[in-house]
Amino acid sequence: MGVQATGEASGRNGTPATSSLEALRAEVLGCATCTACGACVGLCPYIIAVDDNVASAGSCRIDGGRCYRFCPRTEDETAVGLGGDAGFTGNLGRVRAAYLARAAGPGVDRGAAGGAPDGATSIQHGGSVSTLLRQALRDGLVRTAVLTEDAGAGSPRTARAGTEAEVDACRGSKFAVTPVVAEVNRALAAGRDGLGVVALPCQATALVKMRTAGSGVPTLPGGVTPAAGISLVVGLFCTWALEQEGWRRLVRQRLGTGPFRRVDIPPPPAEVLVAERPDGSRSEAPLAEVRALVRPGCRVCMDMTAENADLSVGMAETAPGWNTLLVRTPAGEDLVLRAVAAGALELRSVSVEGMAHLEAASLGKKRRASEEARTRLSAGDDPGAAASPYLVRVASWEGVA
Repeated sequence: MGVQATGEASGRNGTPATSSLEALRAEVLGCATCTACGACVGLCPYIIAVDDNVASAGSCRIDGGRCYRFCPRTEDETAVGLGGDAGFTGNLGRVRAAYLARAAGPGVDRGAAGGAPDGATSIQHGGSVSTLLRQALRDGLVRTAVLTEDAGAGSPRTARAGTEAEVDACRGSKFAVTPVVAEVNRALAAGRDGLGVVALPCQATALVKMRTAGSGVPTLPGGVTPAAGISLVVGLFCTWALEQEGWRRLVRQRLGTGPFRRVDIPPPPAEVLVAERPDGSRSEAPLAEVRALVRPGCRVCMDMTAENADLSVGMAETAPGWNTLLVRTPAGEDLVLRAVAAGALELRSVSVEGMAHLEAASLGKKRRASEEARTRLSAGDDPGAAASPYLVRVASWEGVA
């Protein structure tokens, strides 16, 4: 079931794009497929990000530029063999091992309704992401973690963490997007290496494209190359992400005053988003209102489980209080074994039913993305859609490699 683009294509899969920036405008920024990952931000003065809005200005004549090569929604040679948005490598991508995981050791609070006891560490689900990052810092596998923190009132922002306490300060789910990869670019340009990044699926795809671009691609003159500077990518399961402005408004109108100890979406049939304060009080927002704020770029995303990360972590719906942990690379496997040996992480086998549930959910996201891409291409009301090789490929997806 192939879908052909109509009109004049632009960019690396067609002509007449004359620069990487023009191709990026036509294929991504101009047709609502941008994920606001931040991979193109900070590479040149012509691209900027405000909150989760990425825009370009001015004219750049460079062909083969990094803004185009690093974008998770462009089609080029750096994406060969990748999964997720970049290609199909199975319903969950390539998986070396799959576990149920949770933080272990004294002082771990598993989210009792009354709030965290004195001295305990509050966790969103299984606490695996923070545990793994603390272990990576402790063992010197990572020198700086690039994370997302809650700046209050539903405003996420990127942050760097160099200590275990700073990692813990960034715990919890953030439902709106922030350009994490832009912070990676800034860190690399400043000469930082040993970066560990907690990334959404689209961000993980951008990061792996950066890491595989070769030693001849510095972030900025005098900076550290992505291949040398990015040591670890921990991907988060993601069904969708929200626009920052709409999320802030929803927090004000529906959830009220924070800070919130945890924000979560219970499994069906709840159909609400629940925010819990440190004193145990709660407020809710209808899930229908939350879904209305989903970014357009998320609706054509093929990746639920961060298939291009070293490790992927998400809530285990069939095992409350645990995370699903997918090990994808030797670097990810090494970190997991270190955390288990240190007594910081507890592992359990994933049930056959649990893996089947996860595969079905991942496959469902891919199918929804393909349907949305077909709708956009056939509607004819988006002049940029036909110029997007990404949309054409996603629309043509049939569930086979």
